[in-house]
Amino acid sequence: MTFLELSLSGGVFVLAIAAFRGLPLRRLPKGTFVALWWLAAARLLLPVELASRFSVYTLLEALSLKQYGKVYLSLGVNELGYGDDKGFYRSYCSAIDEIRRLQP
Repeated sequence: MTFLELSLSGGVFVLAIAAFRGLPLRRLPKGTFVALWWLAAARLLLPVELASRFSVYTLLEALSLKQYGKVYLSLGVNELGYGDDKGFYRSYCSAIDEIRRLQP
């Protein structure tokens, strides 16, 4: 990750804490938010990427790592409400073309 990406992720962390703090959570110890703000400060002041064996890949990143025998694409309700049939069709075709490029 670049310095900008690390800084942006730190900023998102700060926004998440602020949103979390706005929730009516009376049961949390008072030190919880102090600890979260210290973590946010450390994240912004020490923008380093920690190595982990766990990761979140997008579909295309996962498909580029390994060849599969079959690839199934499932569409949900959200995709059906695209609002524009031709726009959905173009996006769907583009996704299929990219999957075919990565998984010949």
